[in-house]
Amino acid sequence: CSSLGATSVIDHSEVATLPLNSFDYVLSLSDRIDISHLARVIKPFGRVCLVVGGEAIKTVDLSLFFFKRCTLSMEVVFARTRNWEKPERQGVLLGELCKALESGVLRSVTTKVLDWAQVDEAHVESMTGHTVERRS
Repeated sequence: CSSLGATSVIDHSEVATLPLNSFDYVLSLSDRIDISHLARVIKPFGRVCLVVGGEAIKTVDLSLFFFKRCTLSMEVVFARTRNWEKPERQGVLLGELCKALESGVLRSVTTKVLDWAQVDEAHVESMTGHTVERRS
């Protein structure tokens, strides 16, 4: 993550130990974190982006973020298609993503590619919470 521009990279298991109001921006990619810890470490008027789902977001107490007046946003793959909000735009966005990858503006963070014969290994690795990318 540091090589991609992050100024700080913190393991999700360490977030609870960080000082109050530590960061202007937080990008959470782990569903193994208590989101209330993010509310503690975000500075007032900061921005938090959650790229998580499942149990981690079912009971988010928004009051923890409210008085900090921070921006809380979620990123969900294929949200446009799932919600019928200009679903045709999804193809355009994916095309732009492909062009950015091909031109080198974006780069893949893939460290390992597994095939279907290695699905058990992929599952075990993904459950550690330390995978860089999961690929099917």
